Amino acid sequence: MKPGKIARARSRGRVMALGFNASTQSFSATLIGADAGNRKKVLWHHQELYASESYRRFGAPRGHLRRIQRKNKDRFLTDPLMVAAALENSLKALRGYCASKKIDMSGIRMVSPGAQQHATV
Repeated sequence: MKPGKIARARSRGRVMALGFNASTQSFSATLIGADAGNRKKVLWHHQELYASESYRRFGAPRGHLRRIQRKNKDRFLTDPLMVAAALENSLKALRGYCASKKIDMSGIRMVSPGAQQHATV
C-alpha cells in the first residue's frame, strides 16, 4: 500500500489542521482531525514550556526577559529565537507522533498560528 493510502486509511477520511499558539510562558501545537461529518477530534497536543531546562540558554529562567525602558519599566518580552526553537521542537515531536501512527504529514491541509499578547507583556 502507498504511504498516502495508509494515511487516508488510518485517518478515515479526516482533514487535518495544525494549530500553533505562542505565549510568554509556552508554545503549544495541536493537531485536529475532522471527518466527513465535520466531527472534530484532537489527535495530538504538545506543549513546550519556556521555563524548562531546554530553554535556559536564552537567559530567561521564567520564560521571559525583563526589558527596562525609560517609558515602561515593567515590560517583559519573549525572545523570538526561543519561540523559533519551540516551534522547531514541536515540529520534531509532531513528526515522531505521525511516524508512530503512520500518518502522512502531507495530509495536514491547514495551519493556524496564534499568539497571546504577541509574546510581549
